[in-house]
Amino acid sequence: MTEKELRSAFRAQFGVWDRADKVRRLRELHTHAERLELRVWANLVAARLALVENRLDAAIRLSTAVAYDPVADPAQRAWALITRGEVNEMRRNPGQALTDYSAVLARAAPGEARTKARVRRATLYESQGMETQAFADYTAAIDDHAAPVGEKAEALIGRGGLYARRGETAQAIADFTAVIHDLAASGGQKALARVQLAGIRGMQGNAAQALADYKALIDEPATPASAKTLARVLRGVVYLGQGRVADAVREYTAAIADPAAEADTKALALIKRGDARSREERLAMAVADYTAVIEAPDASAYTKGEACLKRGFLYERQGKLGRATTDYTAVIGNPVASACDKAIARLNRGLLYEREKQPIKAIADYTAVVDEPSAPPQLRAKARVDRGAVYLLHQRLLDLALADFTAVVQDPAAPSDINARARANRGIIYGLQGRKVQAVEEFKAVMNDPAAPDHLRQAAARGIASVTKPG
Repeated sequence: MTEKELRSAFRAQFGVWDRADKVRRLRELHTHAERLELRVWANLVAARLALVENRLDAAIRLSTAVAYDPVADPAQRAWALITRGEVNEMRRNPGQALTDYSAVLARAAPGEARTKARVRRATLYESQGMETQAFADYTAAIDDHAAPVGEKAEALIGRGGLYARRGETAQAIADFTAVIHDLAASGGQKALARVQLAGIRGMQGNAAQALADYKALIDEPATPASAKTLARVLRGVVYLGQGRVADAVREYTAAIADPAAEADTKALALIKRGDARSREERLAMAVADYTAVIEAPDASAYTKGEACLKRGFLYERQGKLGRATTDYTAVIGNPVASACDKAIARLNRGLLYEREKQPIKAIADYTAVVDEPSAPPQLRAKARVDRGAVYLLHQRLLDLALADFTAVVQDPAAPSDINARARANRGIIYGLQGRKVQAVEEFKAVMNDPAAPDHLRQAAARGIASVTKPG
C-alpha cells in the first residue's frame, strides 16, 4: 500500500457503519502506516482506532499530537481536529468540540475534511437545540461542490430531520429521497433515510405503509444494525398510535436491550416505553424509564430535558408536587430545551404555584411564556388566560385580568377552548362591573360556540342566569 492509497483508505473508513469492520480496517491501516514508517499517519490512524474503541484519553493525546505536529500536512491536521472534536463530544464537552470543528473550517482544509467538520458541527448544534445554526451548516455542506457524496448524504439526512421536526414534510421528503436515489450514498445512509421516510408516512396517517417499510428494513440483511434498531423503535411508535401498546412495548424493550443501538436511539426507546407505560397507568415503571434517560451519561441534554418534562407530568399525577416542580424547574433551566418544552414546563409550574397559594410566582411563570416570542402562539395564549385567572381570582385586579382575556379573544392563534375560557372569564368581570349587557353577550358567545368545552358552556349558562337574576 502506498501513502496515496493509505490516505484514500483512511477517508473511506468514515463511511463504514459496522464497528467491528471499522476496527479491522483501522488496525490494517495502522500496520501499513508503521511498515511505511509514516509516523504522522500512524498516530492519526491510532487516534481514530482509540476513538472507536472508546479509549478516549489515548484518542485525545494522539489527535492533539497530530493537530500540532509541524510535519503534518493540512489534511492530517484537519482530520486530527475532527477526531478530537468527536472525542470531546463523547466526553460531554460540546464547547471544545465546537471549537475543534470551527478550527477546521477556519483553516485551508481540503474539501472532504471541511465538509465532515461542517456536518459534525451541525449535528452538535442540533443536539444543543441550536437549530438555526445546524440548518445553516447542513445546507452549506449540501451546497459545497467540493463535498464528497457521503458527507452530502449525511447533511441531507440531518437537514431532512430538521425539516421533519418543523413539520415541513415536503422538504424533509425531498432530502431523504435524494439520499435514497443517490447511487454514491452508502447502504447505511440509504437505510437511515428510508427509516426517516417511513416515520413521515406514519405521521401522515399512512400507518400500513410505514409498518411495511419498517419491516422491509428490519428484514433486509444489508441494513446496518443501528438502522434496524431505530426502525424497531419507530415501528413501536406506529403500534402505539394504533393502540397496540403491548406490541409497542415489545419493540422498545428489544431496542433498549440491543447492544448495537446508538445512545440516542436507546434514549428514544426509553422515552417511548415510558409513554406506553404511562398510557397503561403503570406510572412507577414509566417514571423509571424517564429516570433512566435523565441519568444516562451518554444521552443528549435535549433528550434529558424531554424525559424530565414527561417525568414531571407523572409526578404531578402521582401527587408528588414537589418533585414535579423540581423537574419543571430543571427543564426551564436546561439551555438546550426547546422553547415549546420550556413554555409547557412554566405553564405547569405556574399551576402548581397556584395550588400552593403562591400567585406572584405563578404570574411570573405565565408572564415569562407570554413574553417569549419563540414560544408557540397557542401556549402564549394559554399563559395569558392563566395569568388573567390569577389576576381575577387571587388578586382581584380586574383591569389587568380583563386586558389579558381581551388580548386572547382578539388573538387569531388562540385555540377554541382557550378563546372560550377568555370569553367566559371576561363575562364574569363584566358582571362584577355591572355591565350586564356585555356580560350576557360574552356568555352567549360561549354557549353558541360548538368548539367550547361542555363545562364552559354550562358555566356560561349559569353566568347568564346570575347576571339576569332579578334584584
